Amino acid sequence: MVIFVNGSFGIGKTTVARLLSERLDHSVVFDLEPVGVALSHLALLVPLKQRTDDFQDLVSWRRISIRAMGIALRFRKTVIVPMTFSNAAYHREFLSYFRARGVPALHFCLTAPHRVVLGRLRAREGHRGPTQWQLRRSAECCDAHSAAEFAEHLATADHSALDTADQIVERIHRFEEAHAARVA
Repeated sequence: MVIFVNGSFGIGKTTVARLLSERLDHSVVFDLEPVGVALSHLALLVPLKQRTDDFQDLVSWRRISIRAMGIALRFRKTVIVPMTFSNAAYHREFLSYFRARGVPALHFCLTAPHRVVLGRLRAREGHRGPTQWQLRRSAECCDAHSAAEFAEHLATADHSALDTADQIVERIHRFEEAHAARVA
């Protein structure tokens, strides 16, 4: 099973993913960001045909990430992916890949008003504060994530990361029960 924990920068995806991993047997948190950062650094040495300020725009990032997740699934029952997807087409690419291969792929999008996200970003970044890129992208993400394509939405403004993780675990168990009933 693949579980995507989506949401704006600074909303708490990685914290929720770690809490999920503690609650789900044989699971692993799989952060796709280092792959993107490596490709971004490589682009400085080897010019890419495509220029972007977001590595998710790179087809190579999406392909490598999907393959790496597939490898992780060979060793773990559940792969938990904290990742900010605001481009619905890119996210569908990931979901479709796994679902077409019979791997359950669930998506949970953490949402909060942008002012809440800004407060979390400021707290996380400390005295240096969020970058202009983080500020711009967090606003774009908060707007994009309200769309139906990014459901299943989980409001986090008034909930702790622990509460959010527990809600996701409940929904995963309901999915597993429904899936087992369909198979039986």
